[in-house]
Amino acid sequence: MGLLDWDYDELAQHLQTGLDRLTMSFLRGHRARVRRDAVDFHGFEHIELELAHGGHRLYVRQYGPALDQAPPPVALDTPAREFVSTFDDRPTATVPRVELVRWLASLPAGEAPPERPSAEAVRDNPFAPGPPRREPPPKANPFLAERSQPSQRNPFAPPSPEERRREALRWLQSDD
Repeated sequence: MGLLDWDYDELAQHLQTGLDRLTMSFLRGHRARVRRDAVDFHGFEHIELELAHGGHRLYVRQYGPALDQAPPPVALDTPAREFVSTFDDRPTATVPRVELVRWLASLPAGEAPPERPSAEAVRDNPFAPGPPRREPPPKANPFLAERSQPSQRNPFAPPSPEERRREALRWLQSDD
């Protein structure tokens, strides 16, 4: 095994016992749909993901301190660690590790494509854009028909060189 190769046996073991950040990174990079990946106020991780490939489906839900971090200070009323992992709707702990290793090695690399919302979810959403409305074409603007004639000359623009030359000649020819 090279430096940049995944240890599929170790990944399968984490799928059976509890996820760590490296396993999460592998699953996220191999098309897992991550439904939830957050840390709450008390430092507990909430992870929920699913991954389907090759006719198999993996579902993982984990709540509790991360395996690769120090456990947060726990109050007396804090629930215990919860870990649910199923492979084809049976607990991954009962699945032979060799089968999990073969399946993990066959996963294609890449992130999961974005999910398309179901038609029912869009229909019930009051904020979803509806079908495009057909609006009548705008009426002709009556003010565009009355085009004004362009002005002869801008009174604020400096005179052209030809005008300045004529004005200078007129001034020189005058008797003043």
